[in-house]
Amino acid sequence: MWTPLLTAVCLSLCAGEEDELLIVKGGSAIVGGMIQLDCWSKVAQDTMSVLVWKKEPSQSLFFKNQTAMTDPRFKLVSWQPHRSIISIQRLKAEDHGIYTCTDYGRKLPLARSASVNVWVPPSQPVVSGPDKPIEENELMELVCTSQQGRPAATIYWKKDERKLPNDTTHVDVNGTISSSIRILVNRRDDGRQATCVVNHITGVLWTNWTLLVEYPPEVEISKTYGSSSEGEEQKYECRAKGRPRPSPPQWLRGEKSLSTSNFSTLSHFLVLSNLSMSDTGLYVCVSRNRLGETRTTLNVSVSEPPSVVGTTLEVSTHSYIWPLVAGAIIIFLILVIVISLATNHYLKTRKGNYNTNEGTYESQEEKTEILINNGDTDTTHTNREPYV
Repeated sequence: MWTPLLTAVCLSLCAGEEDELLIVKGGSAIVGGMIQLDCWSKVAQDTMSVLVWKKEPSQSLFFKNQTAMTDPRFKLVSWQPHRSIISIQRLKAEDHGIYTCTDYGRKLPLARSASVNVWVPPSQPVVSGPDKPIEENELMELVCTSQQGRPAATIYWKKDERKLPNDTTHVDVNGTISSSIRILVNRRDDGRQATCVVNHITGVLWTNWTLLVEYPPEVEISKTYGSSSEGEEQKYECRAKGRPRPSPPQWLRGEKSLSTSNFSTLSHFLVLSNLSMSDTGLYVCVSRNRLGETRTTLNVSVSEPPSVVGTTLEVSTHSYIWPLVAGAIIIFLILVIVISLATNHYLKTRKGNYNTNEGTYESQEEKTEILINNGDTDTTHTNREPYV
């Protein structure tokens, strides 16, 4: 769970005690990692320091530059007459504690101590709860346990990314931390997750618990396609869910079962083909489980097919008749104008010919008299004597 590569990161929160003569520094790291301890004696250059490392209460580690133990995890990193740096690799939980550096090169030995904090991650939380689903509106109790780790981890519950209140936390003598909570569940909680979270300086661990809630069937009807007009077809889907698993949905009209098509064990289709007015009425979809029976009613209303003739004529009138009427009126006006012009021209032509003939007209009596008088038109000589 925690690899050496991850735990080797040392957050050097160095805790040390310091005065003007001897400085000792420790630090903190994750178990499996590495840490260094530094001891620095401030004395004159011509004075020899004798630095000795111990782990309290009395375990000797190094005497000057010589190791005093066989554990290969303890290394001498650097040694100088007045300074000693050691390291502890692949840290274990038992390496946690107080380390002391003593300078025996003085008239009076001088010792200073520093802390080594080995951070121990908590264990993966384990959640326990009811071994079977519980009915809705009841309290579900969950318990989460984990090794507390070092430093002590915190533990809490959350659901839907929200922290749950009223949890109870307990730590026993073995360092096991536990938290219990009681959740009032309903059908909307079925299948959701309650999460136990353990928060530690080394990281965050969590474990989910799936809530299983029993409730009567929920039945839902939806229209998939179709028209409510006579002669058309309608299709409805009925779906059911619940815990325990409900029976397949069943369609009824009155108390008579209808033939349906099966989409799945939790869904059935009702198909009404070639609709007629007799199909108008109430249809019921029903589903059951051991907690009860649920019915949902569908109201089907069939209407007469809409008349499309009137609509078509109205559209045609606006689209085609008026342009044709306007064109006919224009042509009629043009014909009237042409006929008027032609008539006027004809009348003018006939009137000119009549005037010409009238101006040259001579009566028949005058022509006869002229012929009798040998062309002499003078009537005063009508009694003239004959020529001898």
